[in-house]
Amino acid sequence: MSRRFPARTRRGSSSRPRRTRLYLTGFVQNGALFEVVNLVDPKPYDEQQAVRGMTATLGRLSAHAREKNAGDDAS
Repeated sequence: MSRRFPARTRRGSSSRPRRTRLYLTGFVQNGALFEVVNLVDPKPYDEQQAVRGMTATLGRLSAHAREKNAGDDAS
């Protein structure tokens, strides 16, 4: 459902990236309707809480779309 793309920074000669931000993108599809949610959270971030929040938000968007028949083919 979501992907994490950590920002990469270099410090000195180290080739190991440091995570300075958390990037999440999630989407939900109801019929022809696609809803996308993006989240950027700078350090200090709680990755598990961000994923839970993203999951809950997408669940609510999907439930609301179903209730309103959003994304149904009009033909």
